Amino acid sequence: MGNVDGSLSAEANGIWAKYADTNDINAVDAYFSGEVMVTGDDFGLVKLFRFPSLKRGAKFRKYVGHSAHVTNVRFSHDRQRVISVGGGDHAIFQWRYIPKGTDNEEDLDEDLGHDTGYLDSNSEESDSEMSDVAELDSDIEKEKEMDYVRDVYKEDLNQLKRKQKEKNNTGEKRKLPPNEGIILQFIHGYRGYDCRNNLFYTQTGEIIYHVAAAGIVYNKESNRQRFYLEHTDDILCLCIHPQKDIAATGQNISIDEALLRYFGRLGFKTYNPRKPAKYGMKAYKICDGTGYTWKFKLYTGKEVDEEIEQLGGGIIGLVMHMMKELLRKGYHLFMDNWYSSPTLYQKLSENKTHAAGTVRVNRKHMPKELTQKKAKKGRKRGEVDFRRSENLLAMRFLDNRDVYMLSTIHDISEVETGKDDRDTNERVKKPKLVVDYNQHMGSVDMADQMAKVYTEARRSIKRYKKLVWYLNDVAVTNAYIVYKLVSGRNISHMDYILALVDELITEGLMECGDDRPTPKKTGRRSQSNPARMTYCHSNHWPVYIESQPGSSMKNPTRSCTVCSAKKMKPGEKRMRSETRYECKECKVALHVVVCFEKYHTLKNYADLSQDSSSDEEL
Repeated sequence: MGNVDGSLSAEANGIWAKYADTNDINAVDAYFSGEVMVTGDDFGLVKLFRFPSLKRGAKFRKYVGHSAHVTNVRFSHDRQRVISVGGGDHAIFQWRYIPKGTDNEEDLDEDLGHDTGYLDSNSEESDSEMSDVAELDSDIEKEKEMDYVRDVYKEDLNQLKRKQKEKNNTGEKRKLPPNEGIILQFIHGYRGYDCRNNLFYTQTGEIIYHVAAAGIVYNKESNRQRFYLEHTDDILCLCIHPQKDIAATGQNISIDEALLRYFGRLGFKTYNPRKPAKYGMKAYKICDGTGYTWKFKLYTGKEVDEEIEQLGGGIIGLVMHMMKELLRKGYHLFMDNWYSSPTLYQKLSENKTHAAGTVRVNRKHMPKELTQKKAKKGRKRGEVDFRRSENLLAMRFLDNRDVYMLSTIHDISEVETGKDDRDTNERVKKPKLVVDYNQHMGSVDMADQMAKVYTEARRSIKRYKKLVWYLNDVAVTNAYIVYKLVSGRNISHMDYILALVDELITEGLMECGDDRPTPKKTGRRSQSNPARMTYCHSNHWPVYIESQPGSSMKNPTRSCTVCSAKKMKPGEKRMRSETRYECKECKVALHVVVCFEKYHTLKNYADLSQDSSSDEEL
């Protein structure tokens, strides 16, 4: 996955549907380089397997701590811990990962700095005996005698045949439990429902989860928690950026179409008179309230998309396809009347996803009492009529004209808009459904507006160039939004783009280094060198040392900092080394040749035992 709703790790929650009836494992995460896999099951056990585990009935190490139902297990970002969540415990367990080769528990105690009384007594031995777990009989020998019901699917048959020889010739190593282990280090509880998949960690190792309307960030090193209490309603979803540097608790997202301006010849070119760019390529986008583009799908004509057809076809299949990764996570989806229908809202509700938006009056299953035309005369502006079917609300709101809306989120309550009526000077009130729709529906338009302010698009009749330029604008806008949220800096869009360009050019030149092959040039020397301005923003330049007021020296000198810091060999005399130059920014006296470069590129510039090629660069 490469989106903001989950991590880039190789963990999988749940069991592949084909083999869902053969075990009780709820979560699994793999540590590839360590060849270890950790699982959590319905019996409250955390198990370590060798990875890959190629044979049925493979031995493992078990760890008891949860009372029942381990719902999520995951290696920490630094692979030093395993984090598990218990359904019945309402607690988060931290297990210290013990790499292969750690034999002495006392050494481990000294490393951890506290008592290790939580270590399971059977964890250090082969786990062919599990009699200490109540009402559980899972000897390896008995597991081998079990009738494993596995369906061999046609698409799997070729792969199984190719690997059959490898499975039959499994080495002795795979027949033994893993040498690695884990030890229970700390437990902290929470009040509320089981987090399940809503347990994440940042790149610094902090654990993020939520309880009711509070977001909680727990630091496992200092045993302290930070609370974010700005939410006005329960947090129903939690996600983290793939870089693990920012967490999002927002619920409100919107789906809408965007138009890429293009006037060339194209089979799927569209026309939309309501858009600023009326002709071009149409794309469907899902954005959040900040303008962050989460998903993008280009419209390529009326050809049949098999995946969309399997999800219901038409507009319903399109929305379900776009929301595929976000279903059952508590999001609130806002849409306009091109997408809305009672059937779609019911299907989203079945997948535990709420929706709201305007709707066309002729949609199927709309209530007839509400859709009958009613004379505007005698009706006041702001008049509301509604019908409800279970959790689906259908509403007619009189503004300049009748506006029809659907929602599985709202009731019929009204809120103040902050404006005064021109005639009565009273506070204007509108249904909360209307206010929320106006607030959250413009996310896609806002994202396009931000991307077009400093676009890199140019005139071209090649449609792929137009598409690449547009996607690059979207990527830069997404990066700008994430940077502002992470850093907290109120930097302008232009300043961010300029800084981004400088860093990309500098990084590219540094990667090339001095080993770039010099091409043979013929003809006249070019007077233009785009790379010559790469370091124009740096203030580290050699300048003459200024004469102090009242000094009689016209050309003052000082001792070179690098030469003075050299470590002298026994019996060697330090030579006086004066220079007329200093760094403009650092105000440090330096020789222009060699010393200036060493001071600004080497961490240990005074160590003569290291040359410039082996020193650690800053």
